[in-house]
Amino acid sequence: MFSKLAIGLWSLDSSHYWGSSAEDTPAKIVAASKIEGLGGVEVVYPTQVNEKNFNKVRDRCQDTGIKIVSVNPNVWSDGIFSKGAFTSHDPAARKKAVEYGKAAYDMAKEFGSSYMCLWPGEDGFDYPFQDDYEELWNREIEGIGEVARYAKGHRIGIEYKLREPRGRMALDSASTVLLFSRWLGTDNVGIHLDFGHSLLAKENPSESVVKASREGKLFGVHLNDNYGSTDEDMLPQSVHHLETMEFIYHLKKVKYDGWVSFEFNARGEDPIEACSVSVRNLRRLEKAVERLDQKALREAQSTQSVLQSLEIANAALLGQ
Repeated sequence: MFSKLAIGLWSLDSSHYWGSSAEDTPAKIVAASKIEGLGGVEVVYPTQVNEKNFNKVRDRCQDTGIKIVSVNPNVWSDGIFSKGAFTSHDPAARKKAVEYGKAAYDMAKEFGSSYMCLWPGEDGFDYPFQDDYEELWNREIEGIGEVARYAKGHRIGIEYKLREPRGRMALDSASTVLLFSRWLGTDNVGIHLDFGHSLLAKENPSESVVKASREGKLFGVHLNDNYGSTDEDMLPQSVHHLETMEFIYHLKKVKYDGWVSFEFNARGEDPIEACSVSVRNLRRLEKAVERLDQKALREAQSTQSVLQSLEIANAALLGQ
């Protein structure tokens, strides 16, 4: 069983049970601590944690035993980032993105966290001829590279996404992030693999697990789901049951030992109960993975026998 389960604290904003300001963060941490099996939260700087509320957040974490898993810089919601953060043509926007990245790292150290999930959602383009791609990538390398060098020894997992809010994000797939990591030449930048974003990129999420693992770059995981065309951030296993089961199977196969975070939009439902359901469903899926007939599966895969492998997987998932 996965021993390190967390939730992106912003998921608790999704049903309007709380506000989304930093003043609400301590109460959300207390609420998250009531979820059985949950041990940590991801938080966003400066939206949810900042220099003003740091002491209160730290106190609530100490009171509840909840760990700050990662402090993630908000390099997307400020209007200055509307045409890029690290890739912006505006030096002020690039400077602010780098400052947020460094500040998030500094605060993570104070919380005892050694990880950052970085979603550069506004870095990209919308139209043909909108930007010079070579220069765009130079700016991406320069900006994220500066943060990575400042945060040496601190893992930075890039949460890639094909599109939304930009027409096309620069860091759009697992393969792109792995290539980008090589361009940077730093060992602390890798992949934060969001299951739904992988679907949106038309990837097989399990194959992306293997790609990232082979490079030693699988740093973090978000569990959720969608219909494959837009990023609905649905609860895990809402749509893709077999794919999620295969995803869990391969995380265990590569011996992934990082945090598994839930990220979803509860859409009017109680987000605490939604997370509780997600934890219970994950445990059910882990048990299904344990029921897989490993020997029979290897034999079926040795000849790419679809009929045999599907029967083995569905027998484990649905019962004999």
